[in-house]
Amino acid sequence: MARAKEIVESFDTPITLRRLFYLLVSEGVVENKAKVYGRLSELTAPLRRSGDFPELLDLTRDIYQEASWASPGDLLTAAANQYRRDRTEGQEYNIFIGVEKNGLLPTLQDWFDDYGVIVFPVGGYESVSLESDINEAIRADGRPAVLLYGGDLDPSGVDIYRNLLRYTGPWIDTERVAITWEQTEENGIPRSPFAKNDSRNTKNIQELLQPFC
Repeated sequence: MARAKEIVESFDTPITLRRLFYLLVSEGVVENKAKVYGRLSELTAPLRRSGDFPELLDLTRDIYQEASWASPGDLLTAAANQYRRDRTEGQEYNIFIGVEKNGLLPTLQDWFDDYGVIVFPVGGYESVSLESDINEAIRADGRPAVLLYGGDLDPSGVDIYRNLLRYTGPWIDTERVAITWEQTEENGIPRSPFAKNDSRNTKNIQELLQPFC
């Protein structure tokens, strides 16, 4: 728990429990097993309630309330604080940064919001609604669109990227920036067996992974 707390506090933005778990796995602190992930959740929950552990991010649940202001003046102040020009205005290309995991969105926003770059998580296989939103954003902007993408290096992760390219665009250029075979070797990233319940493990694995070998 001490190392887990240090990891969470090292980030400028909140991180999810799953991300914390994989960071602990990458350091060799815990094993990459479902029961260990469950145990991490059990141990952190009471500490978070007591205030002895930093808050974690939960992108699957939230509370919602309509925005309101105490006066018209407060509304005008809020609007003025939110005003900003498109930072990419006048640039040749419209850059999109996609990521497989929803939990990485706050980090991407922290890194790239000041540059005005479009970021989006696909959350696994993207929905038709997300595909439509991406395609409409490309069409409405009018500039050549470039996609930079990060996702898991397993059969499903690779197929998710391929599926995204199939149903979105047109892209003038695309590049998978993470994770690649080269990065696993250069950074000593530990490998784990593919999920047993992934149907793609026994179908066209070589076809899926060949572009990254």
